[in-house]
Amino acid sequence: MDADVIIVGAGPAGLMLAGELCLAGVRPLVLERQPQLRETPKANGLNGQIVELLRYRGLLDRVEAASGRPVHPAPGAPFGGMQLDFSHLADPPLWAVPLPQLRLERLLGERACELGTGIRRGHEVAGVSQDHATVTADVRGPQEPYRVTARYLVGCDGAHSRVRDTAGIPFPGTTYPEVNRLGQVTVPDSMTQPGDGALDVPGLGQIRPGFTRTPRGVFAFGQLTAGGLLIQTTEDEPAESDDAPMTLTELQDSIRRVLGADLPLGEATRLSRYQFQARQA
Repeated sequence: MDADVIIVGAGPAGLMLAGELCLAGVRPLVLERQPQLRETPKANGLNGQIVELLRYRGLLDRVEAASGRPVHPAPGAPFGGMQLDFSHLADPPLWAVPLPQLRLERLLGERACELGTGIRRGHEVAGVSQDHATVTADVRGPQEPYRVTARYLVGCDGAHSRVRDTAGIPFPGTTYPEVNRLGQVTVPDSMTQPGDGALDVPGLGQIRPGFTRTPRGVFAFGQLTAGGLLIQTTEDEPAESDDAPMTLTELQDSIRRVLGADLPLGEATRLSRYQFQARQA
């Protein structure tokens, strides 16, 4: 066999699993279809129990070094449509670290390799089969197709998992109707208040960082370490949307519907829409 465990997907879950297996004396092989780490902005930080897991594994110092900022108590969090305020608690229940997903994947990949993991980027798993003793992955490599075998295979390849589909594992659950729109954007300097970072929205007034609920939905924003703002809208009765890539105009229109005011936006480095899911394989 080529490995004890084949891991499909070199995202945070797959790379963290690879390190854990190495610590247990298991030989993992990670196969990732993307030829290199993606520069596209995705998640911008970590919070909750994952921070404690990284602390337990002795990785928090490396995470803080990669972030350039220390882990800090989260001042609040959204839950069930409400914004919970932790600022008055002596022992905050939630900790956070601002670390973009690209840096996290690089850090976890380096750690997995240090522990003995083999990572093959640009190798796409096209199919999976198994017998009573082994599992075989058919792989499209950069030069030619090939096969690898292992005792086990783990699909860490996301919500649209090819491994899950190939194995015939159902993914039942609920897609919630609310539409969330997300953008990493710039705004005119004159709109950002020094000190607390509040936004001065024309015709509306100041909005503090965090989550603001209105009768039409939720508007949220926060400062990014690399500059600019991360802005999100959640609409209780969303306007029609399709599968076309989201535009800056669509985000601006959603902000207008939620806030009842226009928010001038500049350059966008990330635009996406999504809906919350409650599903289990």
